[in-house]
Amino acid sequence: MMKLTRPPEPLELIQNRKALTDEYLNSKKPVWRKDYIISPLFSSSYGKCAYCNCKIEWSNGRHDYYIELDEANQPNFDSLPQGENNLLHIDHFIARKFDENKVVEWNNLIPSCPKCNYKKSVFDVSQNPIINPYDDDPRNFFRYTSTLTVIPSIDNPCKKKACRTIAVFGLVDRLVVRNSIDA
Repeated sequence: MMKLTRPPEPLELIQNRKALTDEYLNSKKPVWRKDYIISPLFSSSYGKCAYCNCKIEWSNGRHDYYIELDEANQPNFDSLPQGENNLLHIDHFIARKFDENKVVEWNNLIPSCPKCNYKKSVFDVSQNPIINPYDDDPRNFFRYTSTLTVIPSIDNPCKKKACRTIAVFGLVDRLVVRNSIDA
């Protein structure tokens, strides 16, 4: 996970926010899958998942991904063709379940890989805060040497936030493979 800088909100989103929100409230269709929303978010994360730093794929105009579920009704990422298991998802930091009116709020949208998006799912960040890489600098919460380590000197609420973030996304197992949280 690395600190990200949120790009300016796209003018087209500003102009269409109410219509997109209303469309979502009426149809539950994924109205956030617009190139003018995805493109700046994808660029701002350097083509990586904002949470686990894995490389994500996005092709301008491509929004047709499907995740097969396994016997336990969990996402089966291994069932996807090679290269399809890291197609960009847009995570709603505050899950739609908790505030449907934030479905296209610019500060609520985060580029994510499918694994992180499904792991976080409907986790309630209002009740149990986690690190938002646009608002928080992950380097203030944890470090990576040979393992992912929470900074011992941080205060207890920040320590809980760091530990919760690691647990929600399963970062220990996933980041060790990439050997860096800052790259």
